[in-house]
Formats: sequence, structure tokens, C-alpha cells
Amino acid sequence: MVSVYGEGPQERILRRVVESNALQDKIRFCGNVSDVSKIWRDNHALIMPSEGLPLALVEALMCGRTAIVTDMAGNAEVIEHR
Repeated sequence: MVSVYGEGPQERILRRVVESNALQDKIRFCGNVSDVSKIWRDNHALIMPSEGLPLALVEALMCGRTAIVTDMAGNAEVIEHR
């Protein structure tokens, strides 16, 4: 199961893509969550396809989670490739 957190103008489009590809049992939308530790108790890895150095990446690493990110901007500053 992939959990998508946050809200924004693209959410409606993402929901339609999930529905049109019958992925409701594989992807869930969780909205905004203020308790970051709960996110990382319930999830094992962060998948971040873009961005510079998002706070979500730092939070995931601080909680001992795996991060799968692109080699963009600040990501390379905190990720060590193994």
C-alpha cells in the first residue's frame, strides 16, 4: 500500500488517475497529518520523485526510514548512496 500525504490542487487529478486505473486497493490518500511520528510509525519508506530538500525527507531520515529520492538539489546533501 502506498500512502499519499498532503493536500493541494493536484489531488483531484491524482484521485482520478487512481480510480481510472483501479488502484484504490494499492494507493490511499491520507490528507494533511500534523503528527509526523505517526506517519513514520505507519510507513516504512519515503518516495520523493523531485524537490530540493523537502522537510519530509529530513523527517523520514530522523525516524530511521529509507528514502528513495532523485539526485536533485539538496537531496544529495543528506543522502549517502550505498
